[in-house]
Amino acid sequence: MKILIAEDDKELRSLLEIALGKRGYAVESAPDGMAALEKALAAPPDIIISDIMMPEMDGFMFCRKVKCDPRLKDIHFILYTATKCEIDEEELALKLGASRLIIKEGSLGPLLEAVMEEVEQLKAAAPQGTAASAGEAVDAEYIRVLSRKLQIKEREFKREHDQVKMYLDIAAVMIVALDRDGLISMINRKGSAILGYREEELLGKNWFDLCLPEKIRDKVREVFRKLMAGDLALAEYYENPVLTKSGERRMIAFHNAVMRNASAGITGILFSGSDITDQRRAEEALFQAQKMDSIGQLSAGISHDLNNLLGPVLAYADFLRKSLPAGDARHKDIDEITRAASRAASLVQQLLAFSRRQVLEPKVLDLNEIVKGLGGMLERIIGEHIRIIYSLAPSAALVKVDPVQMEQVIINLAVNARDAMERGGTLTIATGTADLERSGERPAGNYFMLMVKDTGCGMDPSILGCIFEPFFTTKERGYGTGLGLSTVYGIVKQSGGEIKVESRPGEGSVFRIYLPFAAGAVERPDGPAGAGRPGVPEKGAVLIAEDDETMRRVSKRILNSAGYQVIEAADGREALMLLEKDPQAISILLTDMAMPELDGAGLAREVMARYPHIKILCMSGYADKQEELESAFGDKVGYMQKPFAPDALIKKLEDLTK
Repeated sequence: MKILIAEDDKELRSLLEIALGKRGYAVESAPDGMAALEKALAAPPDIIISDIMMPEMDGFMFCRKVKCDPRLKDIHFILYTATKCEIDEEELALKLGASRLIIKEGSLGPLLEAVMEEVEQLKAAAPQGTAASAGEAVDAEYIRVLSRKLQIKEREFKREHDQVKMYLDIAAVMIVALDRDGLISMINRKGSAILGYREEELLGKNWFDLCLPEKIRDKVREVFRKLMAGDLALAEYYENPVLTKSGERRMIAFHNAVMRNASAGITGILFSGSDITDQRRAEEALFQAQKMDSIGQLSAGISHDLNNLLGPVLAYADFLRKSLPAGDARHKDIDEITRAASRAASLVQQLLAFSRRQVLEPKVLDLNEIVKGLGGMLERIIGEHIRIIYSLAPSAALVKVDPVQMEQVIINLAVNARDAMERGGTLTIATGTADLERSGERPAGNYFMLMVKDTGCGMDPSILGCIFEPFFTTKERGYGTGLGLSTVYGIVKQSGGEIKVESRPGEGSVFRIYLPFAAGAVERPDGPAGAGRPGVPEKGAVLIAEDDETMRRVSKRILNSAGYQVIEAADGREALMLLEKDPQAISILLTDMAMPELDGAGLAREVMARYPHIKILCMSGYADKQEELESAFGDKVGYMQKPFAPDALIKKLEDLTK
């Protein structure tokens, strides 16, 4: 017994083939009425089972064609439908020669039962289905019934489409379908939002021409062409930028799937995309912060070592100067040594500024007043070929910063702007407020903003990523140290602020500094030190704990020349051992902060606990050690920043013991 199935739903067609095949029938199938008719004419079956709603040729017309053909008219024909069935549909099916019309409701049971009944009739040689009726009345009835079913089908399709669209629109990712030509056949609400278009502006448009940056457009189009031709395996995940309506680039993480038709032919591609732009920017910012922190740690280490080297140079130069009679020609040589060492010390201070390890003296002040106070100096530095515009917020902007260092920030940014405007331009210095989101340890909130903007040559992205690194410069060799902007970066960061820069080639640059507001009244700078300081106190014995031998020797010579007795220790452990032998003989401890075994802070803690009569002065080439000492000991321990002049060390000891 041979059965022919006409069904456009591939899954249902397969289920019918399996169910009937298991019952021992020979089964053939076709995806529509036209293909089924060709198979029936080629090899007539005993029974035909046909859906009504199919492409190419519907079930009613298929039945009519079969029943009107002398070779096929005796075949038992069963029609079935999944849509709502009216009484006139069953009447039309019988008029067209069908044995019966079955409503397909989820289960194949009723349809299989109908097949079994038709098989029994065939075995009993029961009369076959009637021949198809003809005439205008039947044609009109066919058109009316089919039109109604098409409308029902269309409503069902629209309802399903709307439901699917709803599912797609609530998705938190972009979902896009492209046909074989790369035209957008479907896009969800999130996709439209990311791209900045309305849905109707995107449908039917070429994805590559409209939504991809020009730089990658041809490359991605070629990959798509090979994919459609079946010459390339699908990459299920990749990241690419898209171009929004406003011209902004957004980085998207794509997941892809190839779309195929019933014949397994490739019809297009479906992909989802997550906007990872902010994630990538955060990762880049974290990487940049980690890189800057690493460079800062390196800079701090180098600065410490250089300070230990420069201290003896300056000290021995001072010894030589004092040992020569006034008017000696060698004073000029010594002055040159001192100037060179001082310039080197200045570079070290800039490195310390970048690494956020210099000593700051923050005060609550109105930064607008700092800007105004620099007006005349900036005009002289910048030159007459550049116009300076000030746009300062009228209300007082109180921040807690080191006024000298903040002046340095403004001057450095102004000089940087001047160098970018060789042919003249406009420099704008503005203040205001801005709301910032949380970033790392910086909380979200309202911040004071200082903006320095120029109309110069601008910078490309490759330069922007390096401008705050020490010794990075775009100037010719011999012009500048490359420490100007790194100094700005370090001062701002150490002041608890944030600095951001925007720039494009030919469009100038904008530097924005954000600082937390400060409460309290404005603190005026300290006046000059008063006269009448007490004289040099009675000299005592000083214990020097310093692991750098050169620094230890020069410190001893300075103290000896001032009348102090000196006992030397190479580290904290040795210093404690010396103190245990005769603690009353020592009146002052001069200790380096960074030493092996026992560092300066640990040594100071031990000495304060065991020998409270001893005054303690700590020194370091790391400038951030002062904050560490103040946090641990308050004002009970003095601090001396390396490198220092001999007289400065003696003065510090005098102040400590007065």
